[in-house]
Amino acid sequence: SLEQDVKGDLSMKTERHFLMVLAANRAEDAEPVDPRRVDEAVMHLYQATEGRMGTDEILVCQILTSHNDNQIRAIAHTYKQKFNRDLAKVIDSEFSGHMRDALLFQLGHAVDKYMHAAELLEETMRGAGTKDYLLVLRVVRLHWDHTMLSNVKAAYQQRYRRSLASRIDGEVSGDYKRLMLACIGEWR
Repeated sequence: SLEQDVKGDLSMKTERHFLMVLAANRAEDAEPVDPRRVDEAVMHLYQATEGRMGTDEILVCQILTSHNDNQIRAIAHTYKQKFNRDLAKVIDSEFSGHMRDALLFQLGHAVDKYMHAAELLEETMRGAGTKDYLLVLRVVRLHWDHTMLSNVKAAYQQRYRRSLASRIDGEVSGDYKRLMLACIGEWR
């Protein structure tokens, strides 16, 4: 089972985080944002990270796995207002390894799923060599959701000052390039 794989592959606190995600105790998407609960979560996050020596990793995981995207977005916004610090930067400095990556993924998707997807696409092409498997996976996934694709392309253009199509065009070649461009609706 997936649970058994997680238990066998990850270290203690990272394993607990992934098991929390798999337990699916997340607030329903339709559940509204309650400002009082947001303030409470923000204070708990601060006390679990910057407001103490060491980090209460499990509390941070519980907060990010139990709230829906709108609530997490409100929590991140309120954290920035109260403490003048970006929650992603706090997580980046307080955590490491798989735990940091997973928490930043959850937060990034909740705060701006289009920009997050654009950043993930850029990661597949940044540096030496293309991470082909991830590029194909992410492009094909976007291909099936035209609204998401359109918004991700706009976010990519905004962040990187060039189109996703031109980035792919300069990164890969041949039939592979034609397929990737066709999947994003840019085949020439």
